[in-house]
Amino acid sequence: MRIVALGTSLTAQATWPSALELALNVRLAGAASVMRIARAGATSAWGRQQVDAIIALRPDVVLIELHANDAALHRRVSVARSHATLDAIAEALRKALPGTRLIGMTMNPVRGPRRWVRPWLGRYLHAHRQALGQQGGEWLDFSPGWAALPRTQLRAAIPDGLHPVPAAANAILIPALLDRLAAPREAASPARRP
Repeated sequence: MRIVALGTSLTAQATWPSALELALNVRLAGAASVMRIARAGATSAWGRQQVDAIIALRPDVVLIELHANDAALHRRVSVARSHATLDAIAEALRKALPGTRLIGMTMNPVRGPRRWVRPWLGRYLHAHRQALGQQGGEWLDFSPGWAALPRTQLRAAIPDGLHPVPAAANAILIPALLDRLAAPREAASPARRP
């Protein structure tokens, strides 16, 4: 199984891709690789520029998380533009890699000043989920795992309000990812408007 993780600092600076590869290799006897195409501060426009590199890797699965930086006010990316860009990414990948699963991800909650500069984060999340669903993609929402943590534990798990500590992220993301990857493909359902 070849997986590409396309994303922001939540992927580029995290350990979950390596932890996912290790967990998959235990299950699949060394037959999995997880490659990152991710950059801190990346937006969906940057993600669109990576489409050819992703196609060249011929992955079985592409994991996508790009909405959080589009939502930052200083990026000046409208919700409509963000939707259109994610739609273009998904369409290009679907056409070039018709058997590849595209799985968008709601990563972790954003709090404090990091949230203040993203007042319409939910709208961007909805736009990405909708765009991916229109292209036959799936969506994986890690929110229930984070919501189960007591408030003090959640604060400790995401000390800067945006980037989880690796152990916390891995504990929530890896089991959910393993379950999704083992399950049959499912279409993304439309997200509720925030």
